[in-house]
Amino acid sequence: MKSLSRLSSVLLLAVDAIAQFVPAPTDLIKKTGYAGIDVRYKEVPAGICELDPNVKSYSGYADVDEDQHVFWWFFEARNGDPKDAPLTVWINGGPGSSSMIGLFQELGPCGIGPDMKPFNNPYSWTNASNMLFIDQPTQVGFSYSIPIPGYKDDGGFIIQLPNNTCPDYAQSYGSCGTYSKPNHTLTANSTEGAAPNMWKTLQGFMGKAMCFCKVHNGR
Repeated sequence: MKSLSRLSSVLLLAVDAIAQFVPAPTDLIKKTGYAGIDVRYKEVPAGICELDPNVKSYSGYADVDEDQHVFWWFFEARNGDPKDAPLTVWINGGPGSSSMIGLFQELGPCGIGPDMKPFNNPYSWTNASNMLFIDQPTQVGFSYSIPIPGYKDDGGFIIQLPNNTCPDYAQSYGSCGTYSKPNHTLTANSTEGAAPNMWKTLQGFMGKAMCFCKVHNGR
């Protein structure tokens, strides 16, 4: 547990150190899945997490509402044909906890070392199953509502900035970057509240994004 805590501290410090204003991605494939839910995604280059170039992964968003976009990261099963492997969906607690914790620190195909580089996890659940990691609800992890430039104050509250410039008074906090607008109506704080958008995320993913297992693989 101590090693995981140290790793978490390293990751958090690194995120603060490299925080910046991030433009919206423009190179994502957009498809419409079940229930009319749009998904936007791209293939993740080998080495970002999965180190085997023969095992593909994809990440993107399910646009579950006008200002609610749920991030997911899909990894193919390593052994056998991913078309024949089961699909396991992983969500970390909450709602209100990023599934990147489970991905990088528990059961995903990689971990992050002290040098901030990925290393192979030989015990990954992807050995036997396709894995779908979901950050839920919106405003958790990489899932976002309305992107705004801002910083976090001493109390951890997000303060919106007028533009993509980090002023002197905000630089002292070391947390300038792009955040989700802290609007409580665009997220959820209960299982019941989070369930509808989880359902929509799975509808979009299963309706269109999941097809890349069948399209891009001949193993």
